[in-house]
This record gives sequence, structure tokens and C-alpha cells, in this order.
Amino acid sequence: MKVRRLLTRLLLAAASLVLALGVCEIALRVLIPPTELPEYLIDFDSDLGWRLVPGEYKVRRSEVLASHPITINGMGFRDHEFTFQIPEGTRRVAFLGDSFTFGQLAPQEKTFPALVELLLAANATNTKHEVLNLGVPGFGTSQQLLLVRGMHSNGFRSDVYICCFFTNDILDN
Repeated sequence: MKVRRLLTRLLLAAASLVLALGVCEIALRVLIPPTELPEYLIDFDSDLGWRLVPGEYKVRRSEVLASHPITINGMGFRDHEFTFQIPEGTRRVAFLGDSFTFGQLAPQEKTFPALVELLLAANATNTKHEVLNLGVPGFGTSQQLLLVRGMHSNGFRSDVYICCFFTNDILDN
């Protein structure tokens, strides 16, 4: 009898926990929607799967967080327009990555590649640095490699490539 009562209480406690977590999940999904990019920002690419469509967009995550513009340059990256060749007297650093590097929830000047460029400029003596944000949401490391190979075969050059790897990239490959 005692075992049956204990099992009943444990089952009720487990059911209560599952119900409470379910209510929390629904509430969070309503209050803070997912941060996926709108479909109009993404276009099919036969080599990479997809790429970003150039243009200026205003992305809003939810009413709780402020919106900010996202500008995609002519090459499909969230950065200023840049040439494939490294400008004279400049050291170029290219950050490859996914949505963490892209920085959807941050204004352009607050993305970590932009902050690295500011730090390099503040500490450089005679060298100018150009830091590029080549992050594309959803890209895995295999797509990043294909991206660099394709750009390199078309004449793109960088002094340093930094592959930003996160745990979810294992599944994205």
C-alpha cells in the first residue's frame, strides 16, 4: 500500500512538472518568438545551399527588444562593401561563421567582428586593419570552407581567416 501511494505521488509530481514546463515553453514562445531570419533575406545557392540577399532590412525579434537595420552588402554579407583584393597598407581579417558571427540581434557596430576591428584600430601603430564579417546564419563549417574556396578562386584574399565554431555546427555539417 505504501509503495502504491509513493508511486502515485511521484507520478503526480512528474506530471505537474511536465505541465509547468509546458506552460513555460508556450509562454516563452509567445513572448519571445524565434530569431530566424525572414525568408526574403535568403536565396538559393547551388554551391552553399543558401546565401543572403543584398539590401537593407529592419528586423524585429519581438516587441520586447528594439529593432535595428541589417544591411547586406552586394556580396551577400552583413558588412560594408569591400574589394576582393586587400587594400594597400591594410591587414585583412575575415571572420567566418554562422548566426553568432552574423549577429542578428545586434546593430552592425556591436557585432563582435566590428568590435575586433575597433580594438585593432585602437592598438595598431602603423597598420590599418580591415575586419570582415562573413557570417551567414545557419552555415556549418563545411559551408564556410566552400564559401572561402569559392571566394578565393574568384580572387578574394585575406591575411587571416578566423573560423568561428560553435557546438551546433557539428549538426549543421
